[in-house]
Amino acid sequence: PDITVEDSLRELSKFSLATALNVRFVGGADDFGDFDLAMELLVTTLQLYSDHAKNYEIIEERHNILAYYLLALPTFEDISLKVLILKTLEYVCTGVAGTNAERPLSVTTEIFFALCKSLLKGANGIELDSEEETKIYESLLMDAEMMCATIEKLIEFDDSVSEMMLNQGILTSKLIDVFDLVMQCIENRRESESGGAVEMDGRLFTLPPPSTPLDRVFSVICRVLKLVVPEISSSVGSRMISNIDELSNAGSDMDAQMNLTALKLNEMLLTAVRELGDDAAGSALTVFENMMGAQVSSDVLRCDMDGVVEMLDMFAETAGRLGGLFAFNESAVVPKRRRGESIDETPLNSGIRKFVAHNFDP
Repeated sequence: PDITVEDSLRELSKFSLATALNVRFVGGADDFGDFDLAMELLVTTLQLYSDHAKNYEIIEERHNILAYYLLALPTFEDISLKVLILKTLEYVCTGVAGTNAERPLSVTTEIFFALCKSLLKGANGIELDSEEETKIYESLLMDAEMMCATIEKLIEFDDSVSEMMLNQGILTSKLIDVFDLVMQCIENRRESESGGAVEMDGRLFTLPPPSTPLDRVFSVICRVLKLVVPEISSSVGSRMISNIDELSNAGSDMDAQMNLTALKLNEMLLTAVRELGDDAAGSALTVFENMMGAQVSSDVLRCDMDGVVEMLDMFAETAGRLGGLFAFNESAVVPKRRRGESIDETPLNSGIRKFVAHNFDP
């Protein structure tokens, strides 16, 4: 397979994860005794790269040593070797002037998202009720967290890394794959925990759980997303949009793929806030925060704040109904007080305002 071809790289990433399960967790690893061939080769390569800037271009262009080490990272059990691989990538991207590190960065992006998708499938299908399953999940999650930390450093150091990741489909094909898996996991959780929902006035109300098996891997994904989403905010806006009709009217000059990206991203983040645990919800909100912070249009910011208020309304109504608060009794007439008006002049129709006005206003 050709590592420079996107489809081949995707297949190689899948093969790397499948190999990792056999090598690391089934006992297929070779024992070299006191001599670690993989470590020695990487140390030698790093020494060559640091000796002269041209060495990287010559060696990596011909042999893709760093790219293959990154591709094989999940198969290694030695944490110090993984750290050295990622430190080598950081050195090449930040310490060697004029270096073209597009290929290693492409591999890093691909293997990172392959790990995250595998972990999402694990959170959906593995109950983690055995020591072996827990070991596999935690080990792969640690790999994803280590790669995430490196990606964060590189994006913060050089804006071109963010642009390269966008070109690799981080907010298109890869995001859609993650979206489908997240929504599938959430739907399965709804079905398994449907007993906690309460039906009122023909609607189901349920409080989000404090934690779910998806939280840690979803938070890892959000740590990367929050650094790259400002790139699309200027053209699309964070726009907490929940339906395709509203999105289609957001502007005829937007590319169709970017429309789909905005829709999927917003739906995934809003669903995480409503359905996942505290850590995942907080991570999703940091992505929204970064998107909103990149805005220069007051109209888009106003739309964003409308979305925030609607989210607060939803939580307030859910808490109020499940808690039996008087303000959410349909037969109750609770007034809304505006500036300069008495409390009896205007009716309330917003969940958060009902809650605050009835339970906290003097």
